[in-house]
This record gives sequence, structure tokens and C-alpha cells, in this order.
Amino acid sequence: MGCGTGCVGIALAREVPRVKVWGVDILPEAVHASRENARRNGLPEARYTAIQSDLFGWFCTSEGEGGAGVDSRPRAERIADVHRHSFDLIVCNPPYLLPSQYDALPPTVKHWESRLALVGDAYRESKQYLYFQELCEYGVAMLKPDRLKDPELRTIPNLVFEVGLQAELVASLMEKSKKWTNVEVHLDDTQQPRWITAISVH
Repeated sequence: MGCGTGCVGIALAREVPRVKVWGVDILPEAVHASRENARRNGLPEARYTAIQSDLFGWFCTSEGEGGAGVDSRPRAERIADVHRHSFDLIVCNPPYLLPSQYDALPPTVKHWESRLALVGDAYRESKQYLYFQELCEYGVAMLKPDRLKDPELRTIPNLVFEVGLQAELVASLMEKSKKWTNVEVHLDDTQQPRWITAISVH
């Protein structure tokens, strides 16, 4: 989710030959770039599929009001049956900067990074943790339950995503939801919270 140029998904596919990767991004230029990078790295479409979608919207049914973000059904119920509980791992780089943080970024970063990729859309901007809430609620519906997992994957994290200053609060909300276990906040090289790993409970 939020695949950008595809570097993480492509690296996973190259390191683990049996892996099939779905790269998802809202920006058409990112989807195009990830497809091209997969091709340049020798990955056929059968192993790397790039989709333009606002987070999980492409994987949802069109019942209710039309998919992710505007449907009255609980998020976990919106995922289409064909995609439900069909993924082993979700890796996500969601927008995690606050608008004030984006404004303070150096011009060199703003030149290369889309504001939408770093901060998100106007509605979600006003709801600081909505991206993470959607990620965690849809994620449970997308990920395989224990009974369907490869035995080698049952004890390792199946959700990995980047965060910023909100890391501890997001981790706390995940633990309180009872939908995730082994929730851990990891630090980057500058000792700042940078990503969270967790295992779905189902």
C-alpha cells in the first residue's frame, strides 16, 4: 500500500522467488513507475501487479455507497470475497506527516515527493489517524487467518508500515482494538520512531 516507485515490493519479490506482489498507489505516475521498475528488474506481471487505488478501495465491493471511505458498512465487511483473507503480508507507506510538518520540509524534499503521498487528502488531513485506522481495519480483512497461513509465517509480523510522530499512539490504538498482537514500534538510525510491525489476531 502506497507503493510509490515499487522499491520495497520489488525487493521482496526478488529476494523471495515464490512471492507475488500487488503494488497499490493512488498516484497514476507512481503506478506507472512501479510497473516500469518491476519490468527493469525482470519481474513479469504474474509476479508484480500495480494497481491505482485509494488504499483498499480497489479491493472493496461497490455495495452501499460505493466502496472505501464512503460506505456505511464496517470497513472489514467491504472487502470483496475474492480478496478477503488472501494476503500473507501487507507493507504500507501511508501519508503520515502533519500539514505543519510538510510545510517545514526543505525544498529538496518537496520537489521530489508529492504532498498527497506525504500528507494525504484534505479530509484525512483533518482526521490525523484515519489512514492508520483504515489500514488496521481493512488489513485484518485482507490478511490470512492462522488456519490459512503458511506454517513458517504464523509467528512473524504480517503488517509493516511507516509512521512518524504519532507512532506510540497508533500502536496503543492497535493494541486496544484487540485485532493485533505483538505490536512493536521500531526506531530509525536517528532513534526516531519510524515503523510499526504487528500480527493480526484471527
